[in-house]
Amino acid sequence: ITRGERNKGPNVGHDGAIKVESLPFGLPDVAPDPKIRKRSVDASVLQAAEREGFTPLQARVIAGRMKAEDSGLTIRQRVLPRIADIDTYQQLPDIDRAVERICGAIQNREVIACVVDHDADGSTAGAVMLASLVDYFGVPQENVLLFNSHRMKEGYGVSNAVVDRILQHEPRPSLIVTGDQGSADHDRITRMLDEGIDTVVTDHHEIPARGIPQDAVAVVNPAREDSSFADKNVAGCHVAWLVMCAVRAELINRGYLPADAPRLGDLLDWVALGSACDAVSLSKSINNRALIAHGLKVMNAKRRPAWEGMAVVVGKQDAYSAPDLAWKIGPRLNARSRLSEAMTGVQFLMSKDHDEAVRFSVKNHNR
Repeated sequence: ITRGERNKGPNVGHDGAIKVESLPFGLPDVAPDPKIRKRSVDASVLQAAEREGFTPLQARVIAGRMKAEDSGLTIRQRVLPRIADIDTYQQLPDIDRAVERICGAIQNREVIACVVDHDADGSTAGAVMLASLVDYFGVPQENVLLFNSHRMKEGYGVSNAVVDRILQHEPRPSLIVTGDQGSADHDRITRMLDEGIDTVVTDHHEIPARGIPQDAVAVVNPAREDSSFADKNVAGCHVAWLVMCAVRAELINRGYLPADAPRLGDLLDWVALGSACDAVSLSKSINNRALIAHGLKVMNAKRRPAWEGMAVVVGKQDAYSAPDLAWKIGPRLNARSRLSEAMTGVQFLMSKDHDEAVRFSVKNHNR
């Protein structure tokens, strides 16, 4: 049957049989011709990789995908980065302003509200901030609130509907710290300031044409043009974690926390999940590769109730891997948050025991 005949008549041949090639998307099961693209090899990278102990084949693959640079990092650090190799929070814009305001709120026992996006990146940012403030910095539980938007009812970002909820809450917060949002919420941030509420934005999204919200105390976002934080590919939960790390350092400097206060590395399983689910670049970002690799180690070693509960739901018996983050756990959080409320996702992440984790895992699974 010719292409012209197929367009004129039914998808059947003269013998009455349906033709596979005539069905919509019914392409014959023929493998496409392979397309081979030969990569050029950077000789200096090839030699450096071999000197650092990579096999000739590994060095050839690396040299075909990596160019020489003046970053000061070795080839091994670029290929297999460690936490010690990630960019420091000191390079983030407005970090000093953000830390000053958050530390002041902690020391003055103010009510702090974490206002986060409803997706997996926002949920993990919320979990990171809540755990940091309460479990690591000793802020009373009743002084920390969490608001995440209901996509179907309140829309995206720090919307007017979200602000309405914040203003109606008792006790009312005096400081808002956003996670994975806020850079484009100028009018709502101004509205909260008019009500006596300060806002610190932590975000990673593109800055709108009108610039950053001028009425925010700080806008910590590596996407800003004036940012010296070179990596523009990190997720919102990553930025929130860096801000909390900076807060910890300042609280120690002020004598509010002891010098040996626990570091926040044990929260990197959440950061790994949020980063993997937000489709941030791994090829372009040493930070993302380092945090996801380390976060998986934390996930598999610490085995929070959340990970044990999810293992029951998805039938996971061996160690979690990056594909598990991106294709098994994350999509369940994202699916529920796009169809219903997102708080269940945060509750799942912060589950206190196995039974609770299984219950929230099933809720996220069934959406």
